[in-house]
Amino acid sequence: MYSEALSSCYRLLAHITLQTFIWIIGGLALIGNCMVLLQHYCENTKKRNYVPTFLVSNLAVSDLIMSIYLLTIAIADLMFFKGDYGIKSETWLSHPVCLISSFLVILSSLTTVLVMIIISFDRYMCIVYPFSTKRMTLRIARIALAMLWICSIVFSAIPVIFSVGKPGYMRIYKYSSMCMPNNYQNYYHRIWMLSYLSVTAIAWILMIILYCRIFIAVQESSKTIRKSSTTDNKALAVRLALILVSDLATWLPYYYISIMGLLQSSGVDTVALQFIVTFLLPLNSAINPYLYTLTSVDTIKGVFRSKSTRQSTMSTYSRSTRVTTMSTYSSSSKVKTMIKNSSSTRAKSTIKKVNMQEMDTFVNIMFEE
Repeated sequence: MYSEALSSCYRLLAHITLQTFIWIIGGLALIGNCMVLLQHYCENTKKRNYVPTFLVSNLAVSDLIMSIYLLTIAIADLMFFKGDYGIKSETWLSHPVCLISSFLVILSSLTTVLVMIIISFDRYMCIVYPFSTKRMTLRIARIALAMLWICSIVFSAIPVIFSVGKPGYMRIYKYSSMCMPNNYQNYYHRIWMLSYLSVTAIAWILMIILYCRIFIAVQESSKTIRKSSTTDNKALAVRLALILVSDLATWLPYYYISIMGLLQSSGVDTVALQFIVTFLLPLNSAINPYLYTLTSVDTIKGVFRSKSTRQSTMSTYSRSTRVTTMSTYSSSSKVKTMIKNSSSTRAKSTIKKVNMQEMDTFVNIMFEE
């Protein structure tokens, strides 16, 4: 048996902390993502815009794959409860289940990042250009996600296929008991690992650029939108920051260890890399469904509703202010006609109603998931 830090001669997962962590994170990811998919399925017919729901559902599927991987490893660990992993280690490492597990962890980690960049682009278009007619349609989203999944599956399967029936030093995961990709020694696997590293790093850089532009747009819009909408914009900025920072924080150590190892003559510390990949990257899959649920539109509106109501009650807007606000967010001839004839009581009531509908529509565009 080739020794590595995550396993021992007795168990596939050497430490009780590691065993507990895998079960907890795998269980949370499984439950959370199944709830997200179930919620989206039940509310699918009620959504005005299906694209954000479709994108987040694909993210949930990607994270669900990670939970399957984690629970597979946890169950495999139970197979060696008699303390005979040292004898049977190669049986496990060459087993089809280990190969499939390696494929699943690669596919999940890759598609999660790529789906998030599509979500980022969709939010960028909706928030930075809220009144533009150019939007990601459901048809375009389906084509983009289909291509994403096909490319990700092919990319993830290549190193696994070339690891079938090979000795440890020629496998993508070498002797890792958790079947984690870490082979920087083999020339061909090294090229694949660098490609994986580059693709995900470029995706994160693009996401940071998009979100920075979103934050700037939110700040600029807060200067022209009514005060209660400013509160909503700040809530949106907090939501985006939570999602971006939490996910990026789990990836930064992986990039640091990989890049520093490539720059040094000693090479990549595969033991440290495995601990990072094991303890940090799966956190995304467990955190994402709860972040997207707890920071959803309805939740945020519920938190800020009482405050916004008090502000609306205390604030008294003049008729000219209402007309200016309405004309900013509506260009229809009907609204313009009502403005000219706003002396009547009916016209005033209609203007107020249309004004609030237009503002609600704008806030829904800003927050729509």
